[in-house]
Amino acid sequence: MVIGTVLGDAVLTAMRRLAHMDASARRYGEEGREAGEGAREVSGGPDTPS
Repeated sequence: MVIGTVLGDAVLTAMRRLAHMDASARRYGEEGREAGEGAREVSGGPDTPS
C-alpha cells in the first residue's frame, strides 16, 4: 500500500506539472515559454548580482 501511495503521488505530481505547462502555453503561447526560459537562465536567481 505504501508503494502505491508513493507512486500515485509521483504520477499526480507529474500530471499536475504537465497541466500547468499546457495552461501556460495556451495562455502565453510557445514564444512566451521560450522567452521565460531564457530570462530565467540569465538572471541566476535573487541572490546573484546583475
